[in-house]
Amino acid sequence: MAEDGDDGGFLAMDLGSSDSESGAAPEVKVPRDFQSQEDYEAQKASWKPTVDDGELFKTIKLPLTNPSKPEFQTIIHAIEQLYFYDRFREASELAEKALEGDLEGDYRKAVVKYHERCVAQLEEWGSVQWGSPQ
Repeated sequence: MAEDGDDGGFLAMDLGSSDSESGAAPEVKVPRDFQSQEDYEAQKASWKPTVDDGELFKTIKLPLTNPSKPEFQTIIHAIEQLYFYDRFREASELAEKALEGDLEGDYRKAVVKYHERCVAQLEEWGSVQWGSPQ
């Protein structure tokens, strides 16, 4: 055991001192969401809108082996874009290419579900053609 005169150790903390006593200038706290007008103007000048033209699938290199979550989300968003624009054949083909890769359980299930939906839409329209139902 430590001797009584020993000043070190866990219980020898000095809880009475503060920054104001040590002579350090108090730090001014800036709100976390603060942005100066100059910073705002610079950010505003550099901002450009994102144009969604349904061509996200062109940026993906398939098949992917064990994709990360962001890569998988990009695949799903690309399939969803094509589906939204009634380009079911392209969405189906993209899903097939994605399924050629090594996808984990839930990822594989999601892509299979989208593929099935695209095939169902193509069958409903009675054609392999793109465009609206006849």
